[in-house]
Amino acid sequence: MKFKKILLIISIVILTTSCSANYELEFKNNVLKEVTTISQDKNSLTENERLIFDEYSKYYIPSIVPTNNIGEEKDLMKKEDGQKYYRGKYVNNDELVKLTYKYRFTKSNFDKSFIPSYSIEYFNFLTDDDKYTISTSVNLPVFEQFSFLDEINVHIKSNHKLLDTNADRVDGYNYYWTLKRDNDKYIYLELSKDEKIFNYENEVVNTVIFVTGAVIFVVVIVIYHYKKLKR
Repeated sequence: MKFKKILLIISIVILTTSCSANYELEFKNNVLKEVTTISQDKNSLTENERLIFDEYSKYYIPSIVPTNNIGEEKDLMKKEDGQKYYRGKYVNNDELVKLTYKYRFTKSNFDKSFIPSYSIEYFNFLTDDDKYTISTSVNLPVFEQFSFLDEINVHIKSNHKLLDTNADRVDGYNYYWTLKRDNDKYIYLELSKDEKIFNYENEVVNTVIFVTGAVIFVVVIVIYHYKKLKR
Protein backbone atom coordinates (compact mmCIF):
# COMPACT_ATOMS: atom_id res chain seq x y z
CA MET A 1 0.00 0.00 0.00
CA LYS A 2 1.41 3.40 -0.96
CA PHE A 3 2.05 6.04 1.68
CA LYS A 4 -0.19 8.55 -0.08
CA LYS A 5 -3.17 6.28 0.38
CA ILE A 6 -2.77 5.82 4.13
CA LEU A 7 -4.79 8.88 5.12
CA LEU A 8 -7.48 7.94 2.63
CA ILE A 9 -7.75 4.58 4.39
CA ILE A 10 -8.30 6.39 7.68
CA SER A 11 -10.82 8.66 5.97
CA ILE A 12 -12.79 5.65 4.75
CA VAL A 13 -13.27 4.64 8.37
CA ILE A 14 -14.47 8.15 9.18
CA LEU A 15 -16.79 8.42 6.23
CA THR A 16 -18.48 5.07 5.83
CA THR A 17 -19.44 5.06 9.50
CA SER A 18 -20.29 8.80 9.80
CA CYS A 19 -17.71 9.11 12.56
CA SER A 20 -16.69 12.27 14.31
CA ALA A 21 -13.23 13.46 13.28
CA ASN A 22 -11.31 15.93 15.43
CA TYR A 23 -7.88 17.44 14.83
CA GLU A 24 -6.20 19.13 17.81
CA LEU A 25 -2.88 20.96 17.92
CA GLU A 26 -1.09 22.62 20.82
CA PHE A 27 1.80 24.91 19.89
CA LYS A 28 3.78 25.71 23.02
CA ASN A 29 7.26 27.22 22.76
CA ASN A 30 9.26 24.84 20.53
CA VAL A 31 6.88 21.87 20.60
CA LEU A 32 3.73 21.17 18.57
CA LYS A 33 1.57 18.35 19.93
CA GLU A 34 -0.83 16.90 17.40
CA VAL A 35 -3.80 14.67 18.27
CA THR A 36 -6.23 13.22 15.74
CA THR A 37 -9.23 11.32 17.06
CA ILE A 38 -11.70 9.19 15.14
CA SER A 39 -14.58 7.80 17.19
CA GLN A 40 -18.01 6.30 16.76
CA ASP A 41 -20.87 4.96 18.85
CA LYS A 42 -20.39 1.21 18.68
CA ASN A 43 -24.11 0.47 18.42
CA SER A 44 -24.31 2.37 15.13
CA LEU A 45 -21.58 0.26 13.49
CA THR A 46 -22.15 -2.79 11.38
CA GLU A 47 -20.08 -5.88 12.09
CA ASN A 48 -18.02 -5.23 8.97
CA GLU A 49 -17.30 -1.65 10.06
CA ARG A 50 -16.16 -2.89 13.47
CA LEU A 51 -13.77 -5.26 11.73
CA ILE A 52 -12.44 -2.33 9.69
CA PHE A 53 -11.65 -0.42 12.88
CA ASP A 54 -9.93 -3.51 14.28
CA GLU A 55 -7.83 -3.89 11.14
CA TYR A 56 -6.76 -0.25 10.88
CA SER A 57 -5.83 -0.15 14.57
CA LYS A 58 -2.95 -2.49 13.70
CA TYR A 59 -1.43 -0.12 11.12
CA TYR A 60 1.63 2.04 11.79
CA ILE A 61 0.86 5.52 10.45
CA PRO A 62 3.90 7.67 9.56
CA SER A 63 4.01 11.01 11.36
CA ILE A 64 6.52 12.61 8.99
CA VAL A 65 5.91 12.68 5.25
CA PRO A 66 8.40 10.16 3.81
CA THR A 67 11.04 11.60 1.50
CA ASN A 68 12.40 8.36 0.09
CA ASN A 69 10.81 5.51 -1.83
CA ILE A 70 7.45 7.31 -1.84
CA GLY A 71 6.01 5.25 -4.69
CA GLU A 72 6.91 1.87 -3.25
CA GLU A 73 4.35 -0.45 -1.72
CA LYS A 74 4.54 -0.40 2.08
CA ASP A 75 3.67 -3.01 4.66
CA LEU A 76 1.77 -0.94 7.22
CA MET A 77 1.93 -3.77 9.74
CA LYS A 78 5.68 -3.28 10.10
CA LYS A 79 7.84 -0.33 11.05
CA GLU A 80 10.66 0.78 8.78
CA ASP A 81 14.06 1.89 10.04
CA GLY A 82 14.40 5.65 10.07
CA GLN A 83 10.69 6.36 9.65
CA LYS A 84 8.81 8.23 12.41
CA TYR A 85 5.31 7.07 13.38
CA TYR A 86 2.29 8.37 15.26
CA ARG A 87 1.59 6.82 18.63
CA GLY A 88 -1.68 5.05 18.03
CA LYS A 89 -4.23 4.05 20.66
CA TYR A 90 -7.30 1.92 20.04
CA VAL A 91 -10.31 1.86 22.38
CA ASN A 92 -12.95 -0.79 21.80
CA ASN A 93 -15.52 -1.16 24.56
CA ASP A 94 -19.26 -1.69 24.93
CA GLU A 95 -20.03 1.95 24.11
CA LEU A 96 -17.64 3.12 21.40
CA VAL A 97 -14.67 2.47 19.18
CA LYS A 98 -11.99 5.13 18.96
CA LEU A 99 -8.68 5.54 17.18
CA THR A 100 -6.27 8.20 18.43
CA TYR A 101 -3.01 9.25 16.79
CA LYS A 102 -0.51 11.46 18.66
CA TYR A 103 2.88 12.92 17.89
CA ARG A 104 5.17 15.65 19.25
CA PHE A 105 6.62 17.74 16.45
CA THR A 106 9.24 20.44 16.60
CA LYS A 107 9.20 23.72 14.69
CA SER A 108 11.69 22.23 12.26
CA ASN A 109 9.58 19.26 11.15
CA PHE A 110 5.92 20.23 11.70
CA ASP A 111 5.61 21.41 8.09
CA LYS A 112 6.03 17.72 7.15
CA SER A 113 3.27 16.48 9.47
CA PHE A 114 1.61 13.61 7.64
CA ILE A 115 -2.09 13.99 8.48
CA PRO A 116 -2.56 17.67 7.50
CA SER A 117 -0.18 17.32 4.56
CA TYR A 118 -2.28 14.59 2.95
CA SER A 119 -5.76 15.73 3.98
CA ILE A 120 -5.32 19.29 2.64
CA GLU A 121 -4.02 20.21 -0.80
CA TYR A 122 -1.69 22.92 0.53
CA PHE A 123 -0.56 22.93 4.15
CA ASN A 124 2.09 25.37 5.35
CA PHE A 125 3.92 26.13 8.57
CA LEU A 126 6.16 29.14 8.08
CA THR A 127 8.68 30.77 10.40
CA ASP A 128 9.57 34.42 9.84
CA ASP A 129 11.73 36.82 11.83
CA ASP A 130 8.92 37.79 14.20
CA LYS A 131 6.02 35.37 13.63
CA TYR A 132 4.78 31.86 12.89
CA THR A 133 2.07 31.19 10.34
CA ILE A 134 -0.12 28.10 9.95
CA SER A 135 -2.17 28.17 6.77
CA THR A 136 -4.02 25.87 4.40
CA SER A 137 -5.72 26.01 1.06
CA VAL A 138 -9.48 25.83 0.58
CA ASN A 139 -9.33 22.53 -1.22
CA LEU A 140 -9.44 19.39 0.95
CA PRO A 141 -8.90 16.19 -1.09
CA VAL A 142 -10.87 14.12 1.43
CA PHE A 143 -14.01 16.08 0.55
CA GLU A 144 -13.38 15.49 -3.15
CA GLN A 145 -12.69 11.78 -2.73
CA PHE A 146 -15.55 10.97 -0.37
CA SER A 147 -19.02 12.42 -0.84
CA PHE A 148 -20.22 11.31 2.59
CA LEU A 149 -17.85 13.50 4.64
CA ASP A 150 -19.55 16.69 5.79
CA GLU A 151 -17.19 18.37 8.24
CA ILE A 152 -13.90 18.24 10.14
CA ASN A 153 -13.44 19.94 13.51
CA VAL A 154 -10.11 21.70 14.12
CA HIS A 155 -8.86 23.07 17.45
CA ILE A 156 -5.52 24.84 17.82
CA LYS A 157 -4.21 26.42 21.00
CA SER A 158 -0.93 28.19 21.69
CA ASN A 159 0.96 30.21 24.29
CA HIS A 160 2.21 32.47 21.49
CA LYS A 161 0.34 35.77 21.27
CA LEU A 162 -2.24 36.00 18.49
CA LEU A 163 -1.50 38.37 15.61
CA ASP A 164 -4.19 37.40 13.09
CA THR A 165 -6.62 34.56 12.37
CA ASN A 166 -9.74 33.65 10.42
CA ALA A 167 -10.93 31.18 13.07
CA ASP A 168 -14.67 30.60 13.41
CA ARG A 169 -14.37 31.10 17.13
CA VAL A 170 -11.66 32.45 19.43
CA ASP A 171 -11.77 31.62 23.14
CA GLY A 172 -8.72 33.07 24.85
CA TYR A 173 -5.78 31.23 23.31
CA ASN A 174 -8.01 28.57 21.72
CA TYR A 175 -8.90 28.78 18.03
CA TYR A 176 -11.66 26.72 16.40
CA TRP A 177 -12.62 25.93 12.81
CA THR A 178 -15.30 23.70 11.32
CA LEU A 179 -14.33 22.76 7.78
CA LYS A 180 -17.31 21.78 5.62
CA ARG A 181 -17.64 20.67 2.04
CA ASP A 182 -20.21 23.34 1.25
CA ASN A 183 -18.05 26.35 2.11
CA ASP A 184 -14.74 27.78 0.91
CA LYS A 185 -13.14 27.89 4.31
CA TYR A 186 -9.44 27.59 5.02
CA ILE A 187 -7.22 27.87 8.11
CA TYR A 188 -5.09 30.92 8.79
CA LEU A 189 -3.33 31.52 12.10
CA GLU A 190 -0.57 34.05 12.66
CA LEU A 191 1.25 33.97 16.00
CA SER A 192 3.98 36.10 17.53
CA LYS A 193 7.38 34.45 17.68
CA ASP A 194 8.54 36.13 20.89
CA GLU A 195 5.47 37.52 22.66
CA LYS A 196 3.83 34.92 24.90
CA ILE A 197 0.47 34.76 26.65
CA PHE A 198 0.65 35.51 30.36
CA ASN A 199 -0.56 32.71 32.64
CA TYR A 200 -1.10 30.24 29.78
CA GLU A 201 -2.97 27.21 31.13
CA ASN A 202 -2.75 28.78 34.62
CA GLU A 203 1.02 28.25 34.68
CA VAL A 204 1.69 31.32 36.83
CA VAL A 205 -1.09 30.48 39.28
CA ASN A 206 0.07 26.88 39.55
CA THR A 207 3.66 28.00 40.09
CA VAL A 208 2.62 30.41 42.84
CA ILE A 209 0.56 27.68 44.52
CA PHE A 210 3.48 25.24 44.31
CA VAL A 211 6.02 27.73 45.66
CA THR A 212 3.66 28.83 48.44
CA GLY A 213 3.03 25.21 49.40
CA ALA A 214 6.76 24.46 49.41
CA VAL A 215 7.50 27.50 51.61
CA ILE A 216 4.74 26.54 54.07
CA PHE A 217 6.08 22.98 54.19
CA VAL A 218 9.63 24.20 54.93
CA VAL A 219 8.39 26.61 57.61
CA VAL A 220 6.39 23.84 59.31
CA ILE A 221 9.42 21.52 59.31
CA VAL A 222 11.67 24.26 60.73
CA ILE A 223 9.17 25.09 63.49
CA TYR A 224 8.75 21.41 64.32
CA HIS A 225 12.50 20.83 64.68
CA TYR A 226 12.93 24.09 66.60
CA LYS A 227 10.31 23.09 69.17
CA LYS A 228 11.78 19.62 69.36
CA LEU A 229 15.24 21.02 70.15
CA LYS A 230 13.83 23.31 72.87
CA ARG A 231 12.43 20.31 74.67
